[in-house]
Amino acid sequence: MGEEMDLKFKKYWSDYCTILGIAVVLDPRFKMEFVEWAYDILYGQDSSQLKDFSDTLSSLYGAYVESFNLHSSNYPTHQSSSQAQGKHSILEDFDVRYRSGPSSGLRSELSKYLDE
Repeated sequence: MGEEMDLKFKKYWSDYCTILGIAVVLDPRFKMEFVEWAYDILYGQDSSQLKDFSDTLSSLYGAYVESFNLHSSNYPTHQSSSQAQGKHSILEDFDVRYRSGPSSGLRSELSKYLDE
């Protein structure tokens, strides 16, 4: 019976450990430090599971950014009277850069959050 329970636990743990880990990372008190500590205890240092978790987190954030950019591009931009007259606005440059997403030279918001 104990082996059967252990098997079920491992199955469910493998299904939910990533979700729970992401929830912990989003808690500003813990971020990645707690997840790294827990994975070191559970799987050993420099485990492939921690790398998989980090890759999943980055992939999830990338999907969020992509989705956000798609949804924000659906909203119409309002033009001021000076823009309608053909004058260049400094905010237009920001809008172009904002809609294009983070450049490869810039750190992602996720990296900044985790480093804080």
